[in-house]
Amino acid sequence: PIPCVPWQSQTSGQYQRRVHGGATMRYDLEANDPENAGLDIARNFLEEVKAKYPSVSYSDLWIFAAYVFIRASGGPDIKFEPGRKDAGEDKAIAPGRLPEAEHGVCPGMDAEGRVNGWRKNAEHVRQVFYRQGFNDRDIVALLCGGHVYGRCHTDRSGYNGAWVKEPWKFSNEYADDMINDKWFVVDNQNCPAKEVVAEYGPLENADEVRPIGTRRQYAGYAMDDDSTCGEDIKLGDLDEFPVGKWMVDAEYINIRMDAETGGPIIGRANKGETFFIIATLAEDQAVLGRISCGGWVCLRGLDGNRLFKRVEDLKLPSPLRIRLLRHKFVPYQKNDEGEMISTGKKVGLNGKNVELVIREINVIGREHYGKLTGNDGMYMRLVAPEQQVFWERISKGWNDDPRYVNIPEVRTQMMLVSDMILVWDEEFRKHLEVYADDEDELIRDFGDAFKRLTENGFKNFPKPHPFKPAQCPAQAHH
Repeated sequence: PIPCVPWQSQTSGQYQRRVHGGATMRYDLEANDPENAGLDIARNFLEEVKAKYPSVSYSDLWIFAAYVFIRASGGPDIKFEPGRKDAGEDKAIAPGRLPEAEHGVCPGMDAEGRVNGWRKNAEHVRQVFYRQGFNDRDIVALLCGGHVYGRCHTDRSGYNGAWVKEPWKFSNEYADDMINDKWFVVDNQNCPAKEVVAEYGPLENADEVRPIGTRRQYAGYAMDDDSTCGEDIKLGDLDEFPVGKWMVDAEYINIRMDAETGGPIIGRANKGETFFIIATLAEDQAVLGRISCGGWVCLRGLDGNRLFKRVEDLKLPSPLRIRLLRHKFVPYQKNDEGEMISTGKKVGLNGKNVELVIREINVIGREHYGKLTGNDGMYMRLVAPEQQVFWERISKGWNDDPRYVNIPEVRTQMMLVSDMILVWDEEFRKHLEVYADDEDELIRDFGDAFKRLTENGFKNFPKPHPFKPAQCPAQAHH
C-alpha cells in the first residue's frame, strides 16, 4: 500500500546529518532490496500525479499521498509540510537496513510456541528503529498502525496473507487480534501442524496464509467473545427495516455481491452516503438490504448494532435506467381505476443484462411500478414485499462499467515473526495492550510517530536512541 513507500524509504536512511535528500527508492540499488518487493506498484501508481505536477519532489509526493490515504481510511489527520528535496542515485541505500521478518530466528520453537531466536528478532527490530530516534512505544504504534494495511504476497516477500480482516481501513484490530486470538506457527508443509488441527480444527482457508519455501509465519484462530449471546438479540419484524432511502451510520460499510454477510466484497461506502434500499431480508441476527444499483449491505450487523439509519420513504427517480438481471418478467397494465393488473404471463427480452429506461414511477401501497418507454402502457413491478430482485439501477461510475473493484475477503489472518515479538516481549507487550484497548490512543501515537518518521532528514535530525542488546537465555530446540 501507498503508506509503505515513504515508510520503507525513510527507514533505510540516516538522519544525523542535515541533508535534505530522499526518495532514493527510485533507483535500482534500493528498489531491488527484497524488503521493498512489490512497492513498485504504488510508486508507479503515483507517476501519473508526478507527471501532472512535475515541480513537486518525489519525496513530498510519496509522503503527501501516504498522509491522504491514512486520513481517508479513518486514521490520523497528519499535517503535511512540503519542501523535501530528492536525492541522487549516489545516495541510494544498499539492502540490509530494513527490518527482516525472520532475522535471527532458527529452527524449532519453545514450549509456548515461539520460534527459537525470537529475542534476536526483537533486538534486530529495536536496532532498526532506535537508530532513527524511536523508542519501544513508537515501534509498537508504528507497527500497529502500519500493518492494518495491505497484505503479504508469495510472489514478492514469500510470506502470505493479510494481518487484519479489513486491510483497507485504520483500526486497532491488529493489536486486539494479536492479544486475543490464538496464533500458531505455519510453514508451507504444516499449515498448521497436525496437533493444532486436532485441537482447534483446520484453518478456514489455510492456503490464504501458506508461505512458500522455508519461510515461517503465524496463522490465527479467532477467539470469539461470548459475552453477548445471540439469543438475547431480538430480531423483531422486518417492518423495522422497510425499503426506503437509508444513510450509512458507521465509519465504513462493505457492499457485497451476494445476500450473505460473508459474501464477496465489491465496494465500500463511507459514513453519510445514502442508498435506495429496495429489498430487505434477515440472516441470523443481521438484516441485509439490497441497494438499487446492485449489491447488498448490512443494515444491522450480526451483533445487533445498526449500521444505517433511514432517511425517508422510497422515491425512485425517473427517468430511471435499469439493467435486467433475468431476461423474463411479468408485465402489468393500469386499468381505468388506477389499479395494476398482471398480464399473468412472463415476457422475455433479448437475454440477461438488457438495459431499459423507466419513464414514470407509480407507487401503490408498498408496491412500486415502473412504466417502460413506448406507447403500449406496459409496466413492470420493481419493488414489492418478498419479491425477488431482478433488476439494478445503472449508476454512473458504479455499474455502468462492469469492472467492479473486487476486495478479496480475508478469512484467515497471519502475523510475521517480527509482528509476534510485540506480544512475546514484555516491554513491547505493555504498549500493545494499551492500543488493543484504546483505538484513540493508537491514532494519536501512530500519527505522531509516522509524522516524525516522514520528517526525518527534513525537519527532524534525531540522535540514535540508546540500545543495549538483551541477554538471551538458552532456548530449547524441538
